[in-house]
Amino acid sequence: MHPAIHSRDPEDIKRQAQKFREQAEEYSNEENEKMEPIAKEEMHNIDDFKKKYPKIYAAIEERALAEDRAQRVAEDARFQAEMKKTADARVMAAKAASRATTATKADPASQWEADAALRAEFGDNKERWLAFAKAEAAGSIRLFSKK
Repeated sequence: MHPAIHSRDPEDIKRQAQKFREQAEEYSNEENEKMEPIAKEEMHNIDDFKKKYPKIYAAIEERALAEDRAQRVAEDARFQAEMKKTADARVMAAKAASRATTATKADPASQWEADAALRAEFGDNKERWLAFAKAEAAGSIRLFSKK
């Protein structure tokens, strides 16, 4: 519970919260009123400077724009580099998965090591599996259904 709110009654809490909001708004309005003349004076000073020294003002403005463009280019380059790293990582992962799948399909011993269900199906008898895989690759046997 907020230290300034002592009541547990929801209505009291709502009233106190509304009071805090009003006080904050009043404070904000007072601060804005204090700062408004200063801001107007600063804007007037900038306008005077712009009229009195147009070339210097234009150079300052151009430099600020150039710095902003440079920052955006640098941010874009960082973003592009990060995207390239991500894309490269995805491509490498896909290639590795493809190689693993190809190796597993091509090599019955790799399939045996990688697939616990396969080992269970052949009763943990690797020789039986290798003989089956060899006969299947040669076309000596046909499977009519797969589990």
